[in-house]
Amino acid sequence: MLCSFLTGNEVLKTHMHSVKLIKELEDIVSDIIVSVSFLSLDVYDICKRVFVNRKLIDYSSFTHITGGDFPSCWSKACDASLGLVNEEDKSIFCEIGSILGSCDSESQIKKLSHIENMLERSYLQKSDKLEATKRLYYIISICIGLVICLLIA
Repeated sequence: MLCSFLTGNEVLKTHMHSVKLIKELEDIVSDIIVSVSFLSLDVYDICKRVFVNRKLIDYSSFTHITGGDFPSCWSKACDASLGLVNEEDKSIFCEIGSILGSCDSESQIKKLSHIENMLERSYLQKSDKLEATKRLYYIISICIGLVICLLIA
């Protein structure tokens, strides 16, 4: 019974981690907006600034972008670092590579704000869904444990 409960708990933790990743991506976009708005950093310095000291996953592929075709380097970094993020949110985040440095800062901020809003909606939607199914995970795992105990006894 304990094993089934722990298994259900691990599945729940995996879902919670993916929701936290979306929130972190939203925070990163917010930091990029601040970098473009107030600090006037170039795209390479932005990568070094916003991806440092992030804890959920390894963003080293972003901090090591130093030259070359920025959109393709950004896309490669997304593929390398964001394997745990679902494809829809990953593709939204990958759009940033084509936005940064491609137009004036006002247009960049507007487009980045749109991406931030999309990630925020995704986070809220997935967070609400997780809260709604949290109890279900626990009940199902306990019931499976009880059924196994009854079958063994």
